Order: sequence, then C-alpha cells, then structure tokens
Amino acid sequence: MNHDPRLLAAHILSTWTQIHDPPRIESRDSPEWQALASRDRALAFDLICGVIRRRLTLDAMIHAVSKTPLDNIEPDVIAVLRMGAYQLVIAQGIADHAAIDTSVELVRQLGAVRAASFVNAVLRNIQRLGGVVEPLQPPNALAFPLDSERQVKFCRAIFPDPQRQFVDHLAVTTSHPRELVSAMIQWLGVEKVRAVLISNNIPPSVTLRCDQPDFIAPPEAGLLPHKSPNFFVAANGWNSSIESLISSGKLSPQDPTAARAVKALAAILLKQKLNSPSHTILDLCAGLGTKTIQLARALPQARITACDIADDKLAAIKRRAADARTANIATMEMLTFRAQKPPLFDAVLVDAPCSNTGVMARRLQVRWRWPLFEPACVRELQTRLMDDAAEHLKPDGLLVYSTCSIDPNENAVAVEDFLRARPGEKWSNMRREFQLPTAGAPTERCDGGFVTVFKRQ
Repeated sequence: MNHDPRLLAAHILSTWTQIHDPPRIESRDSPEWQALASRDRALAFDLICGVIRRRLTLDAMIHAVSKTPLDNIEPDVIAVLRMGAYQLVIAQGIADHAAIDTSVELVRQLGAVRAASFVNAVLRNIQRLGGVVEPLQPPNALAFPLDSERQVKFCRAIFPDPQRQFVDHLAVTTSHPRELVSAMIQWLGVEKVRAVLISNNIPPSVTLRCDQPDFIAPPEAGLLPHKSPNFFVAANGWNSSIESLISSGKLSPQDPTAARAVKALAAILLKQKLNSPSHTILDLCAGLGTKTIQLARALPQARITACDIADDKLAAIKRRAADARTANIATMEMLTFRAQKPPLFDAVLVDAPCSNTGVMARRLQVRWRWPLFEPACVRELQTRLMDDAAEHLKPDGLLVYSTCSIDPNENAVAVEDFLRARPGEKWSNMRREFQLPTAGAPTERCDGGFVTVFKRQ
C-alpha cells in the first residue's frame, strides 16, 4: 500500500491522457486514501484537485519553458511536471526548493530516471519566470487570475494576447475548454464571464444548512454564519464535530443556491396557507434526499413523497429521514410510482438532471467533459420530467423546476418550451430566481443555479 501522498497523486493524474476524460477521484474511505495520514491525505487531494482545475494554465507554463511538445512527454512525467508547477506557482506554503526536489525524486520513483534532469530543468525555468502575486488586473498576456482579488504575474508574456485572442486568453488563464468559454460568453456576456470562470477555480467551502431556529454551533465545529440566513460555513474544513451534527440531523450539507427551490415553494405555500396535513408534495427526482429533508422540515404538516429510479438513493433517504427525525416522508421507486398511479399532488418539485455548469467549482470534471455533453438528450429528459410533474399535479397545483445550471437553454428556455407545448393550459409564474456562481469570502460564496415556480390555473 502506498504511503506517499505525491506518489498517489501522480499515479492518479498520470491516467489523464485525454483532456475530456479527467481522472476519477476515489472516495476518501477507499484503502488507498486510508493508507495516508490525515495531513498527507489533504496534500494529495489538494495536488490532484489543483492540477485538474488548473491544467491549461499549468500546461502554458510548461510549454513556455520547454522545447519538448507536451504531447511528446510521457504521462508519468507530465503529471509530475504539472504537480511541480502547481506547487511552485499556485499552492500555498510549499518552498520552491522543496517543490522542485520532491518532483525530481518523484519522477525517479515512477521509473523515469532519465527524465529527472528534464523535470529539474523545466521546473527551475518556471521558477525563473518570477511569478509574483499582485492585485487582480484587467486581462493581459503576462498574468493569470489566482482568485477574485489576486493574480500571478510573470516577467514575460506566456499567455494569448487578450486584445487579439480574447476567448483563447480566458480559456488558458482560467483553465476551461475553449468551447465552454465561447458558450458562456453567449449565455452571460463578456462583462460577467471572467468573474464566473475565476470563481470556478476557487476551492469550495463546506456549507451547511440548519433548520433549527435555536441551534447554537459548538465551538469545536468551527462554524461561521453565512450571509444567507440559516447557513454556516466550516471555517477550517470538515471535522468530526460537523460529522456528528450531520449524523444527528442538526445540519445538512447544502449550498444556499441549492436551497432556493424549496424555500421558494415553502414561501408560496405558507403565504397561501396550504401547509396542512391534507396537502401532498412530490419530490420527483429526489436523489440522495437533501431537498426532500428540507421540504419535510420547511413544511412539517405536509406529506412528502420522494421518488427516484435508484433503490440505493431511496434507502439513503430513509436513513437520512430517520436521522433527521422527520416523520412526514415516504419513498417510492419510479417504476412502482408510475404503476400505482397515486393521487394527484398539490406541488411537484423537479430538481432536474443538467449540465452542472453552476457547480463547476465543486465538480471538477464537469468543465472538461462539457464539450462532449449532449444538450439535446438532457433537454429531452428535462422536458419529460416536467411533463411527468404536470401529469401528477392537481389542476391548481404548483410546479417547481430547478437546475444547478447557468445555461439558459436548460433554464428559462426549457420552461418556455414546456409551456409552449401545452397550449390548452394556463400557467402563471409565481417566482423565478437565477444565480451565478460567486467568489469572495467563504461566508459570501454560493453556487450557480435556477429555480422557477409556476401554478396551473
């Protein structure tokens, strides 16, 4: 069993030979992770995630100082070079000599002894680029954004000129596929796109929702209040105290944007005084039940049915409901649900599968896989789910549609297409919210997403 965090990271990253097929990171409960001490696990995880996020920027550094084309460098060697460049320029708290020396030793351990001098030369040349951290400036060919407030500036231009190659510059300096950057410019406009791309490179915080108004965070949990009411941020990351609070049902891991769908529905139902034991709500794509639990707590008098195609997810919902001590949740597998044709519901929540473009800071592989994404297939599924929701909705019921996407084609356009296909029905829009991913302090960050609530007349 491997006990070297850098070796583990290099083994995982060396499998990344096709840019649209990033490596999968195994659960930290797996034997290869458990073989590491907690501090070494954190280092390995940071190296892997850092390289996955910053690959195009790191490759630009390597390309700028090496005469060997990147495609001609062996997978093990390029993995070590990317890790070394990440430690030299982006990672915090690692001395330059340590980053270089450990990289040279690492490539020897991987069996590429002859490449040791090459790795040493490339990393020392990157060191000579003289990367200096300074306040974030408008795009230029010498610098790339480190976060929403800082950039790293080199002594010479190594990036595309933003005046002549704006899309290429953004793609390389923020490390996103060019196709995705072009699409996001169409979705958001030039003024907003850079800030969103930068936010995708900021490691996400652990954000937790609390539904208990009298909850007092224990000091050992290290929780800070988020700007969104009833949310906390783990200031020092995950710990056993937070795990205990989640297991006891006092906290639920969730981003404030993800909570908006249920908050919007609950606000409308409570305003219309529809929160009673006789009212029913269907969570059509319940997944692991985060929104199901949120529904049950926000509307304790209503009866909630969680539906999904996966039995293991429904089992997880049952366990979470028991931990959260919620008694108003029932679960049903999708095929059984359709066969039984249950009574119509007062409200249906469709938290639809989507491209995940609003949560790319959390889901590192999404940006690289996006060029192979098939929007037509997903749009068809989203429309079918809204049709299913309408079929199980009372004549005057509420339909909630939400995604964690910032692509308007999956959001407002998808809803408009759904309504256009039902000309015999009249629907009124009760609420619509759209949120872009935001950066800033951990207590201010949130994911991107969309939610709309509309009522059938």
